[in-house]
Amino acid sequence: QNVGLSALGANAANNIDMTTFGTLSLDGSSFNLKLNGTLNVEPGTTFLMPNGNVIKKGSGNVYIQGTFKTQNTNGFSGIIGSGASLQGFNNSDIVIDRAAVIHYTGTSQSVTGQVHYPNLSIDGTGTKTMNANVVVDSMLTLNTTLSISNYQLTLNGPAIAGTPADLSSGNTSSLWFGGNKTSIAIPSSISNLSKLTINNFNGVAMNSTIDIADTLNINNGVLNTDSSNHHKIVLSSTAQMNESTNGYVYGIVQTTRNVYTGVTNDFGGIGVSITSNGSSAPGSTLVTRQTGAHASTLYSYKKRLMKGADMIWDIIPTNNGNLGADLVFHYNSNLLNGVVDTALNVFVDHKGTGIYYFAGNKSKSLSGRTLSPKTTDSFSKWTLGGSYSNPLPVELVSFDAVLKNQTTSSLNWITASEINNDKFEIERSIDGKNFTTIGETAGHGTSNVMNYYYYEDVFGTTVTAPVLYYRLKQIDFNGSYTYSDIKRVVLVQTSANNQVKGWFNRDKDQIQVLVTSNQSEQGTIKIVDMNGKTVEERSIETNKGETLLNIDLYNQAKGIYTLIYTSESINQVQKILKY
Repeated sequence: QNVGLSALGANAANNIDMTTFGTLSLDGSSFNLKLNGTLNVEPGTTFLMPNGNVIKKGSGNVYIQGTFKTQNTNGFSGIIGSGASLQGFNNSDIVIDRAAVIHYTGTSQSVTGQVHYPNLSIDGTGTKTMNANVVVDSMLTLNTTLSISNYQLTLNGPAIAGTPADLSSGNTSSLWFGGNKTSIAIPSSISNLSKLTINNFNGVAMNSTIDIADTLNINNGVLNTDSSNHHKIVLSSTAQMNESTNGYVYGIVQTTRNVYTGVTNDFGGIGVSITSNGSSAPGSTLVTRQTGAHASTLYSYKKRLMKGADMIWDIIPTNNGNLGADLVFHYNSNLLNGVVDTALNVFVDHKGTGIYYFAGNKSKSLSGRTLSPKTTDSFSKWTLGGSYSNPLPVELVSFDAVLKNQTTSSLNWITASEINNDKFEIERSIDGKNFTTIGETAGHGTSNVMNYYYYEDVFGTTVTAPVLYYRLKQIDFNGSYTYSDIKRVVLVQTSANNQVKGWFNRDKDQIQVLVTSNQSEQGTIKIVDMNGKTVEERSIETNKGETLLNIDLYNQAKGIYTLIYTSESINQVQKILKY
């Protein structure tokens, strides 16, 4: 049955137990009920407050197990005189069962007065506006507009029922998704937020592009931006994104920041840090990161086809030249697309063709999940990738063999990483088919940093073949082994010619260069380090025959240097390892 308290002539009560009522209402236009005891809204019953108030007197308490409907402009509860349905009750005085429903059915009401709503239903006409932080532990049902306003709405239950697009937000609003329910989606009406937090391990999906003014926190679960419909997260120039191992964005994140010379910018945690030290600063730079998509064509430095991880960064600066920029890429191990992290490298598509090439490996940290390519003067699209299967025991960056003099060959090689590497055996052949072991050098076991190796083959005058062939046999601690590519060294020239040969003299810490020319002439010699910096450049006068040059590397770091020699009759480039 439906009963109105004003019809009963009641304006004060010690206890009201609604077991016998279907609906009990405060039906007067300004009816006030003073409660000295307990109001108990039983399961299956409804307490309706069109305009009146229940005011606490003494030790009044409210227990709600059924439905509590309020049409009051000032909402569910508040202090005495606030105009709320329940006045003067502390939150501890109001106990709401997890099956209970608080139902706003008026016009232009404030939603407030209770930290946690088990079930909240927004109905009636006009806009319901939050004027405090609100938590809904189970079902939120929307049949008219609910404005988050300047507060935080926390949703721990299933997907929003009714009309989800009735949820309204602005750039001062915050949304938090918790719990463990599935098929949770952010309504398409949400396009601006101050803060968005994902703490649902089953993940949350987006239905529109969302601009974040302050913070995006992915504590647990995946935020799927639905990039197939071009939806994305756009971080403001000051917003920060915080991801975790098990919480990350799957889709597109974008932000624009100013990059100044000598200052590192982490782009709000988008997964790349940029430090520019060149003659030109990038200026305003747009970075778009897409996860869940991978480049289909990647080539290693040996032109081998590699497999792309599910991460691509598109970096578009205002100025795109002479940047001298160092990049640090941060990766999530859940997005490697089957590539083992020890095999990861950075790849770049400088030409915009969709084909990515090895970008060098300046540093790698497996514990920090970061990779850095060699210094670059321009930006474009970047990705991570590696071999299709388990990584090789040794990732060989380079292997070179050159003739140091008529009795000695100089061999040098670099590894980017090693796994259980016992040693390298050096093998030599005079026909390129039948090889003999001539020496060995110890490996570095397991290593994630670059290691530099050098070996001299002093063959003397006993070798009469015109060409020597060299290869490396890398041997694991368990005895398994792999071979490197074969390198060729020419001992006897078939005809007189002009040539340049360079090698590193460790005793003198010098690059020594032997120029053989059939005429006297002027030339230019240049030495360039791994970062593209010229460390030595000079003009020289060579004599007919042989001229020996010494270039001091005393203050230079270990690594690969490029020798560039130019004259009227000779143009030659050679890689030389300082070890």
